[in-house]
Amino acid sequence: MAPVTGAPPPTVNLFYVITPKKRQKRGRNNPSSFPPQPSTHAPIQPPSHRMMGSRGLVPFIASAARTLRGGLKGGRPQNATFFLLLLCLLMNSTTAFAFSDEAVLKTQQQLQGQPIGWRIAFWAEQFIDTPYDPDPLGAYVRSNTIVYDAQVDCMYHTFRSVELAIGHTPQESVDIALDKRFKHRGTIDQNGLVSNYDDRFQYGMDMILSGKWGRDITADIGRTTDIQGARDIRTVAILPPQGIRDGTSKLQSGDIVWFVKALNRRTSDEIVGHLGIIKIHNNEVYLLHASGTKDSRNNPAHPRSTGRYPASGGVKKVRLDHYISKMPFIGILVTRF
Repeated sequence: MAPVTGAPPPTVNLFYVITPKKRQKRGRNNPSSFPPQPSTHAPIQPPSHRMMGSRGLVPFIASAARTLRGGLKGGRPQNATFFLLLLCLLMNSTTAFAFSDEAVLKTQQQLQGQPIGWRIAFWAEQFIDTPYDPDPLGAYVRSNTIVYDAQVDCMYHTFRSVELAIGHTPQESVDIALDKRFKHRGTIDQNGLVSNYDDRFQYGMDMILSGKWGRDITADIGRTTDIQGARDIRTVAILPPQGIRDGTSKLQSGDIVWFVKALNRRTSDEIVGHLGIIKIHNNEVYLLHASGTKDSRNNPAHPRSTGRYPASGGVKKVRLDHYISKMPFIGILVTRF
């Protein structure tokens, strides 16, 4: 996750990039985003967004949400539990991006009673099978947008999962993004575009130290070891592979795991090389992460660039112990909201 440079992002007169894509594995469309309601941050009227999933699914989810709310208020926990599980199954069967912004809004509101970590893992799981973003700069940065869900890299996947989990509405999630993705705060210009992505976090370690991405609980998970830092960071206490195995039971859904590069593998003073989100399911610990390769040869600044970014990889759910056994990293850091 080294910082990348390239030609200045082109001007795109859309706050949201919406690119319907066919899902190769399941044959469903995959709309790229949920436009929020207009606000002072987005003076342009967002494009209309039609439901891309199964006919009648949104009304059914809305009905299920009302039943869930009634079950919680009416003392019928068995009904409430049933519909909550049903909602999760429906979301996982089509991904969140098969729903309109109305359905996303209803889902956000109905999930507010769940722990924040549970919600983070829930939204992270909705991105499974979303294609990887191979643009070295990041498609969302290059297009100066907040929401670009058609392709995601590990940083954007984490961004959106947390923002959707914390927000009560799609628009509030955008407002949260303007705070959390930036060292100071993101700004939207009169055309509805992000005007200061140069102030964004480019190093994972800076995200951790900012405190905006949860509390560093690495030392609570297991015995740490100090490694050499970079830039103004002298040392970093990380959890080595054995410490990860010993402390796996202490991880919780929604924890953010930051994978640390060995000193000889760093290219731009980066310490963190990858990140993902923990999901606990049936007492197994899973990693939800966007895995792929950045296509530096197709960076527009490259003399032989084609300007195209063929997708390779995507968001995956794997058992953490399997990933740790083969990972090209020397350890992890862990943060928790």
